Amino acid sequence: MKSSILKIPECHACFASDLEAVHKIRTGSTFYLECRCDDPTSSRISLKWLDTHDKEIQPSGPGTKSNVYTEWWDEITYSLYITNISKSISGTYKCVTEYNGREYSRSYTLEAYDLPYFVNTDATQYVVSGSDALINCKARGETDPLISWHKDHDEPIEVLVPPVILEFDNITATEGSTVQIACKARGLPTPKINLLYLGEEPEDQRIVWSSNNTSEIETEFYLTFLQVNRSHEGSYICNATNDVESVYSEMFMTVYYKPYFNKPIENIWGWSGNPVNLTCDYESNPPSNISWRLIVENENKVPVEVDDTIQYGIYECTAGNDYGEAKKIIVFLEGFAPPPVRNVTVLNVTATSATFNIDGPEEITGPPIVGFTSEYDVAENFDVTNIHINRTWSLDRPYRINKLRPNSSYFIRFAAVNDVGGGAWSDFIEFVTLEK
Repeated sequence: MKSSILKIPECHACFASDLEAVHKIRTGSTFYLECRCDDPTSSRISLKWLDTHDKEIQPSGPGTKSNVYTEWWDEITYSLYITNISKSISGTYKCVTEYNGREYSRSYTLEAYDLPYFVNTDATQYVVSGSDALINCKARGETDPLISWHKDHDEPIEVLVPPVILEFDNITATEGSTVQIACKARGLPTPKINLLYLGEEPEDQRIVWSSNNTSEIETEFYLTFLQVNRSHEGSYICNATNDVESVYSEMFMTVYYKPYFNKPIENIWGWSGNPVNLTCDYESNPPSNISWRLIVENENKVPVEVDDTIQYGIYECTAGNDYGEAKKIIVFLEGFAPPPVRNVTVLNVTATSATFNIDGPEEITGPPIVGFTSEYDVAENFDVTNIHINRTWSLDRPYRINKLRPNSSYFIRFAAVNDVGGGAWSDFIEFVTLEK
């Protein structure tokens, strides 16, 4: 707020100090000027204020602008008030008085201006420990602002520290035990830690995590396996992030466990002319020692030395390491080709094709059936040759023969097939194709 006292030339009833003709006023502020008269009882003196359009400014009240008005300060002072100044009020204002029938005035130019303002300048800026510091200050104004710097001794510059992972070491664990992975980091602001498993994420309710800030700059993250198992083995990534940087570290958790067989009991078929290897496939960490024995009634003995003699029977494989052992039973059986099929039914016959339903053997002493084979021909060919047409199907195909001769009698027989070979033939059945 700024005040002035006006003296009207040649008007001894009014007085003033020396005043500036131009006033620069900050927007948003309040400003006023005063006209004063030392003889308020004189009827020859009047005071008024004119705005930038030479219109008389009225006292505050209905019909006047809310922020430009006049007011009698006391009995001898008539003031101009301008509040909440904006640029629209800029211009020339006049204080006018009449004395002895003559009008006197004095003009004042008001220029409203905006304060300089900061551009893209954060009130809080950080510098990184160990690096060069660059603090930005940008400002704009109606004239080029003068920018100066000073340090507030009560507000030290905040120095940020990039995160450093202090601890994230490889560990070993025994299956079934409780084990904890720890990642510890330091930085300012305090880093946020995340842990990532480089593998298939286990859905295990026995895994819990926790975190704790041990100081203003250090934090810890713990991943606890209440009952660790072999699926938890693998690489883990620790990520520590704050406003400065994001850093990573990798560790490996090794889980030791006793041997494990996916198939603890297995049947293996063997037959003459087919080499067979009995294998003891297992999983363990560390690797296991393997031993074999042939189980004979009332007697246990190690298999005989490898030679041309085939020893069918029950074999036991034992795998053992420092954490335990496991056993696998392999039943080594002599395999045979399948017996004859039980039944064959003709489902459909056309002029050039026939479709059948085949019921395989009920019991098989050997590997499972993998398909069926057939031998067929027109009836008259069976009297002149032993060479006939063959057709083989896998189990998932329709049992159909095509390219037959219309209006002809055929004989056909079937056999089941497994890894040993084709089984015994069924009896011939006869069918007749239709006329074309």
